[in-house]
Amino acid sequence: MNLLRAINSGVRRTSLSIGVAQNSRISARAFSQTPSLLVKEQDLKNEIEKAFPEGKVSVEDASNGCGTNFNIQVICDSFEGKRAVNRNRMVNKVIKPYMQEIHMIRVETFTKSEFDS
Repeated sequence: MNLLRAINSGVRRTSLSIGVAQNSRISARAFSQTPSLLVKEQDLKNEIEKAFPEGKVSVEDASNGCGTNFNIQVICDSFEGKRAVNRNRMVNKVIKPYMQEIHMIRVETFTKSEFDS
C-alpha cells in the first residue's frame, strides 16, 4: 500500500520527470559532441582493393546513402585454403578504421574458382 501511495504522489512524479529530463540533456550533449563520419562505398572499396590488389571487390551501400549498412563481396585467390571466418576477418581487419561508424556489414568472400562454379 505504501508503494502505491509513493507512486501516485505528485512529488514523486515531479522528481522522476526532472531526473529523466536531466538524463536526456546529458545524453543529447554526449551525442552532439561525437562527430559522425559518413562512410562511403568508394572509401571501403579503395581500402579493400589496396589489401587485395589481385582481387575483385564489390561494395554496395545498403542504407540508401546513409553509410551505415554495406554489402561487401571480395573475390580473391588469397582466400584459398582459408575458412570462411578467417576470410571475413581478413576483410574486417582492412576496414577496421571505419567499423565504428558502420551499423551492419555483410561480407561474402570467394576464391575465383569458387565464384565461377
